[in-house]
Amino acid sequence: MKRTARILTQLASVILVAFMLSSCTAAVVAGGGAAGGYKVYETVTDRRTVSGQVDDTVIGAKIRSRFNENAWVKELPVEIFVFRGDVYLVGQVTQSGQASRMAALAQGVEGVRQVTTYLLPTRGVTVQDAAADTAITAELRGRLIAEKGISSTQISVKTVQGHVVLMGIVDSSLQASKAELLARKTHGVVAVKNYLKVR
Repeated sequence: MKRTARILTQLASVILVAFMLSSCTAAVVAGGGAAGGYKVYETVTDRRTVSGQVDDTVIGAKIRSRFNENAWVKELPVEIFVFRGDVYLVGQVTQSGQASRMAALAQGVEGVRQVTTYLLPTRGVTVQDAAADTAITAELRGRLIAEKGISSTQISVKTVQGHVVLMGIVDSSLQASKAELLARKTHGVVAVKNYLKVR
């Protein structure tokens, strides 16, 4: 009876976190998948604890709130990724100095351990450029899912101007290396930045 109650409590926690992650648009965390069943699966298989996932989601939301309070940041195409308090800002900026200012805003949020930026100067990205980045991300995700020995739900992928950024927590350095190799072999990729960490 106690075991059943414990399992039900854990399941309720997972569903609650899945709901929070899928409905919290302010933060982007590991996986970046769709809401619903996939998000629940992703939450269960996440290498972080349930409370760790919640903490990262809260950190991301607070950073987004800080960004939204500053008009010069609000309109920039920058996504926030948080893993165990490590923050990654990925996207594009319009002026020099914006990256360091955004990093400072993020660093001021409680719970943030360090901030890493991968922010490229905007170059007047066209619809075709955006579509190309989306296609790269989709193709790479497909490769990661198909590759044996890689838990694709643990890897977040963001493509900016053909630059692929890999983030997340994986089980081994071999998985991190495999993911990077798959990214480099993906059509249209200009460069790859591997921020994957081994748990």
